[in-house]
Parts: sequence; C-alpha cells; structure tokens
Amino acid sequence: MHIAAIQKFLKDNEDKIQSKWTTSDFNGNIVKPQTEGTNEPYIELYKNTKDAESAKPLVASATVFISHAWKYEFVEVVVNVMKQHAQENPDAYFWFDLFTNDQNANNDKDADWYSTTFRESIKSIGHVLLILSPWNKPKPIKRAWCLFEIAHALRESDVKLEISLPNGEVEDMKVSAGENGHKIMEALSTIKAKEAKAKFDRDRNMIFASIEAFDGGFQKLDEGIKDRLREWYKQQLVRLSEENPSDAKLNLTVADVLKDFDDVQKALTHGERGLALIGRESPHTKHASQNGEKLDNAEYELWEDTMLTIAILYERVGNTPEALKVYQELLDHLKATRNENDFEIAKVLNNTAGIYRDRGDLKLAMDCHKKAIKIKIASKGEEAVTVGISHLNMGNVCLDLMELDTALDSYETAMRVFLKNHGDNHPRFAKCLANMGEVYYSLGKWRQCLEVQQKALEVKRTSIGRNHVETATTCNCIGRAHLEMDNIQKAMEFHREALDIQTKVAPYAHMDLAKTHRYIGEVFFKDSKYKEAQIEYQKSLDKHIKVSGRKPQTKEASRLYVNIGDCHFKQKNVELSLCHYVTARDIQEKLLGNEHPLTGMTYDKLAEFTMEAKGAERERKLEEALELAGKAKKIKLNRLNEHHPSVIKSYRIIADVYEAQKKTKEADEERQIIKQLEQTAEEEDHIEEALKNLKLAAEIREDRLGINHPDVAKLYENIMAVYKSIGRTLQAEKLQHDIAKRQNQQNTVTKTRDQ
Repeated sequence: MHIAAIQKFLKDNEDKIQSKWTTSDFNGNIVKPQTEGTNEPYIELYKNTKDAESAKPLVASATVFISHAWKYEFVEVVVNVMKQHAQENPDAYFWFDLFTNDQNANNDKDADWYSTTFRESIKSIGHVLLILSPWNKPKPIKRAWCLFEIAHALRESDVKLEISLPNGEVEDMKVSAGENGHKIMEALSTIKAKEAKAKFDRDRNMIFASIEAFDGGFQKLDEGIKDRLREWYKQQLVRLSEENPSDAKLNLTVADVLKDFDDVQKALTHGERGLALIGRESPHTKHASQNGEKLDNAEYELWEDTMLTIAILYERVGNTPEALKVYQELLDHLKATRNENDFEIAKVLNNTAGIYRDRGDLKLAMDCHKKAIKIKIASKGEEAVTVGISHLNMGNVCLDLMELDTALDSYETAMRVFLKNHGDNHPRFAKCLANMGEVYYSLGKWRQCLEVQQKALEVKRTSIGRNHVETATTCNCIGRAHLEMDNIQKAMEFHREALDIQTKVAPYAHMDLAKTHRYIGEVFFKDSKYKEAQIEYQKSLDKHIKVSGRKPQTKEASRLYVNIGDCHFKQKNVELSLCHYVTARDIQEKLLGNEHPLTGMTYDKLAEFTMEAKGAERERKLEEALELAGKAKKIKLNRLNEHHPSVIKSYRIIADVYEAQKKTKEADEERQIIKQLEQTAEEEDHIEEALKNLKLAAEIREDRLGINHPDVAKLYENIMAVYKSIGRTLQAEKLQHDIAKRQNQQNTVTKTRDQ
C-alpha cells in the first residue's frame, strides 16, 4: 500500500476512529468488520484505485516491510513513521500485515511457511522498516512475531534492516541522552529472544522452532539484534550532536557512549569539541581568579566528566603522555575541591594506575589501586560494583608481577561483587572469567585456561556482541591457549577473528591491534613460517613505535624484540638475533628488574643463542650459557611452580648444555628431573579436575541442605585439604573465610526468623 492508501483509510473511517487506538483496536473495530465474509484482505478494497493528487496506484508490489508491535498507537506511532519514510521515499509501497493479510481467516500456518515462505517474502521485498518505540525499552524485541521478522532480515545479507522512531521519541532520546546516555545499553543487555511473547502459543512455538533451526539459533539472534541496535543508537546520537554542535553536555554524552562502542576516534572528536566549549582550565582555578565568584556545581561536574572522558580517550588512542597530563590536572582539581575519601578521586586514581601499568611502572600502579580501593570502600561499601572493578584491576597488576595467587584472589573477589550486582550474563563477570583464564595461562594450565576463556567468550558474545574489542580480547586468549596445546589451525582462526573485529570497530586502538599481530606471528612461528611471523611481529612493533616513539620501552615491546630475535635466529641472522635479545633484556631489567619471570625467559633465549657458538670460544660460551640458564631457572622458581612449562624449559636448556659439554651424567640427572616435573604437572591436572567436581558437589549440597549441614562442611574441609596439599594455602584460607561469613549470615537469618 502507498502512504496515500493509508491516508485514505483514515479519512474513510474518521467518524469511527477513537483517540489512542492501537493497531489491534483498528483491526477489531474497522478492518475485520469491513472485510468479514469477503475472504480477502483489506488491501483489495483499494486494488484498482489511484491517488487523486499523484495519480499513483494505491496498491502495488511492496518495497518496504513494516515490522511493528500491535500494541503501538496506530496513528501517532505507526502512521507517522510511515509518513516520515514516505517523505524521503515517495515511491515506497508498504507491506503492512493489518491490510495485506485476511484478518478474518484462520491463520494456522505449517512449518514450511515459517521456514521458507515467509523468508522468501522478506527476501523479495528486500527492505524491513522496524518501528521502535519506546526508544529505550522497545516493544518489538519482546514480541515473537517482531523478532521473527527481524531474524529473517538479519539472516539475509541483501535485505536492508532500517530502524525508525516516531517524531516524539526523537526529542525524548535527545533529553535522555543528555541525562544518561547509557540507558539503551541497559536495555540491550537484557535482550533475550527466548522470552518473547505471542498472542497464540501455537505461533510462538512455530516461530521458536524456526529460529532454533537457524545457524546459531537464539544466541546468534540475540547477538545480531544487539549489534544492529547498538549501531543504530550510535548513529542517532551522532546525528543529534551534529544538529546541536554548541550543546557541550550532549557532545560529552556522545563521546562517552561512542567510547563504550569502541568508536574511539569519533568519540575523541566529540569530547574535544565539548571541552573546547567549556574550556580546559579548572573551574576551581577560574573561581580563584574571578574574585571569589564561584561557578555552580553543574559546571564543576560537567568539566570533571569531560576531563575524565578525554583522558580515557587519549589513553585508548595510545596518547598516554597526554592522558596522564589530563588525569593529573583532574586529580589536582579534585584534591582541592573534595574531601580525601571522595569517590571521584578514586576513579581518577584507578585510571591513572592503568597508565602506569601500561608503562611498566607496576609499583606506582599498585599504590594507586590500593588508595582507590580504600576510598571506594569508605564511600560505597565493600560490595559496590566500583570496588569490584578496582579488585579486578589490581588483579591485573598482580598478574604482571607474577603474584599469581594474589591475582586469583583479586579476581574471585571481583567476581563475587559482579555476580551479586549484575548476574552471570554481564561483560564484567565475563572479564573476571577471562582474567582468571590468564592466571591459568601463566601457570601453564592450558586446558583450564581454555575452559574458562570459552565461558567468558560465550558471555561476552551474548552481553556485548561479537563485534566488540572485549570479545576480540577473549578470542585472542583462546587462540593462545590453543597454540600452547599445538592446535595451530584453531589458534589462527581465533586470532584472525580478533583481528577482524578490531579492524572493524577499533582501528585506532593501536595497542590491541599490536597484540593481535604478535599472536598471529607466534602461530606462524610455531608452524615454522619464520618470514611470515617476522612480518606480523614487525607490524606489531610499528604500532608501538607509532604510539611511544622510535624505541618503545614497554614490557610488550620487549616481548616483540624477543620474538623478532627468534625469527632472525631461525633464519641464521645471528648478529641481528643477538641485538634484539639484548634490547629486550635491557628493557626488562629496567622495567621489571632481574627477578621477573619475563626477564628470566629472555635469559633462556640468550643461553640458547650462546650455545650455538663454534670454534675456540665454544667451551667458554657453553659455560656462559649454563650460567644464563641457571639464572633463568632460579628467577622462575621464585615466582612459578617448579613444574611450570617455562621452568621445565630452563631445565631442558641446562640438560642440552651439559650434553654439549659431554657431561652425560649431569645431563641425565637434569632429564630425570624434567620427567618427574612433567609427571607432577599431569597429576596436578587430575587434582584440578577433582577440585572442580568437589566444588560443584559442595555448591549443590549447600543449595539443598544449607551451609551449616555436616555433609556440606565435610565437603568444604576436603576442598581446603586439597588446596593445602598442592601449596595453595592462600586459596584454602580464603575459602575458610568465605564459609565462615556465609555461616554467620545464615545464623543471623535463622535467629531473626525464630524471634
């Protein structure tokens, strides 16, 4: 139907129409009565009629499929959106189920209609117009029929899915964006197609069966809807800010939201525009220079929010010196205007710690996190989300320091906070899982790492979508675990997926891209493709140089110098290989000290290089190699389990040196130690599996019997005993503390109930 046909319908029935009628009301009061007994849809009434003004036929082949909820107000919502579309597309003809379906017919449809006929109809029209209202809690995502229509539009690559708002909703979005631009994110995180309703159970069941038959089923549908709505929302906000360039608050909101969508460069443009409108100078300094004339709190808050967003964006595009400068200006302002336990100070400390961590200043980073946690607990309480975020970040620093038990403890504390506040389908919960996987990776437990990271990926894909940098990060983690398990093809698949996501959504996130290129290089290297590996490593290093200058002095850059050195070593470029190893060692000793496992790993590389010496120098070089490998082993044993793969590698190098020196007895002793350590590692894998089963059994029994039941207590005692037997005393003590806390809570509840 042409828009003129809709207008004719309204005019023909104006004496019957009541205010605020929904599509369902129009059907029951006008469409069904007027077509009863005809066995035809309403559209047949206008089939051979032309518009008096334009002479266009009122009925022709559809060019736009209207997807809407029948609970919408028909005139104010549906018709107005169609009018908006028709103004830009005067030749549009709408497929609108109210008019194109026989509303008096028995609409029972077989499975083939749901899986094939409807799909072909959508495909032939080629354009779905989804009417979204209200904008922040859209009804269509809760209706089975609408989801079915969206699913088919997403499934077909040559079908355009357009989203449109009624005029009144656009203004509401602008107001809401200025107040809280993240409302749509809250709505998106709760999208679950499987919870959609339909008027008739039979329709719902057939629709669900059709969706489940799609590739990826409901999970992929949820992800597709979220990705499309996110992109639409981003476009709407950008348009609003472009139409209101002098609105500093709106520009700040757009920058903040685009930041979360990983459109960092565009976010920075809007953030800098907002900052230019309000000025870089601190309001406190302005106040002092204006003879005591104090700016109002709203202007203080706007300046503080803008500076925080700008600093984060500078950090995200790799301009860390400017980010640190902005953070310091903001921190100076807050310390001058707030009390010492003010939450805003903690936020800036938390972010500043992130920059120190990236630069390798781990002690400064840890100091900032500790101060932030203290302030946050004092102002928000131990179970506040923001406290969980600080524990998560502190765990990352502990991981860098290879204080792995402490890192695991921090992640588990953060996970409890996020689980209580967000549930288990939230990106922060997924982040905890992913970081715990990193601990397992550092411990050399590849299988456990892979298991946890796969859970994290599943949560991220459903909560923030496939095309997000955090999803890419977890793809990389899974790829690394696969590589350690010699699954080369799988590893490359996940790293390529990560690179595709990052290139698409965050091309300016140089450090994220740099890591992915390094990981791809490692896959090529393990596959003995050294030239290809070197190309990827150089791409990664070039991104570091782009951000940090000619010779980047970071931990990540030091890894790359080792990687490139390995490629030269394999290709017999001896001098270049040594040059890169020495550069890496110098960076690591400066940043991390000579007691860090990463430094130890580089000593191993130098030992392997030194072993290759020939001629008169060989004996002396072998002794030098033995000293380097022994030093590496000692460093690693201070931080890692003795059966960690990296520790075993040092033992192997030592055994190889002894063999080269023809010291057979010593070489055999080292290889015997290696054999025992590998056996211990295998036994610990079995223990980890047993621990997992014990924990599951304890959780099930606690849920059924309560924390104070003797059987539950016995299970937890067994778990603590296992922890202690493998040297994880901290984990045992933490579990004991958690059990005591839950027992006290249960006792309090019981006592209150008895009273």
